[in-house]
Amino acid sequence: MKRALAVAVIVILAAGLVAACGGRSSDPPPSTAKAVETRTAITPPPMAVTRPVDIPMPPYHTLDLERTVMVGNDTEWLGRASLTALIEPIGVWEFYRREMPNHGWTEISVSESPNRVLFYQRGGRVAVVEVWPGPNGSRIEVWMNPRPVQAAPAVTAAPPPATTDSPSSLSTAPDGSSPALIENEQLSPR
Repeated sequence: MKRALAVAVIVILAAGLVAACGGRSSDPPPSTAKAVETRTAITPPPMAVTRPVDIPMPPYHTLDLERTVMVGNDTEWLGRASLTALIEPIGVWEFYRREMPNHGWTEISVSESPNRVLFYQRGGRVAVVEVWPGPNGSRIEVWMNPRPVQAAPAVTAAPPPATTDSPSSLSTAPDGSSPALIENEQLSPR
């Protein structure tokens, strides 16, 4: 037991020593410090959303960055914005019903289930706003999706006419009871 403990302590100390002594292999030597200063900072991709400006944000809101996923730009984005607000759900719901049309959105549908859900459309996008009670007011999720393209109505052909020379036909059973599927060969005399 003491031997196993001693081996474990040695392994841990050796690992710590290696970690403390080892440097990053990509670090330049001190003599090239000027080259390090001329490196450019990493810039965010051009399609990063910093703050969506095409939808209203309720007063006293906070954007939940851990639950928010957005792609596009500030005015044409897709994804989910997750918010909290220090307002009761009914107040947030009324806020969005009043303010979304002021931002150019047309209301499509409303659902007043336990979670209040609003559906809007504008241009090529559909917005779904869901509001429910949160720990200190309301939780809000705004889903932004591309508007589905409506397909042309399907053209249906008329069914082919029924023929008597098909391999089987629907007829009554020989005893006159309910319909049964009978082979044509059985109907013809032998």
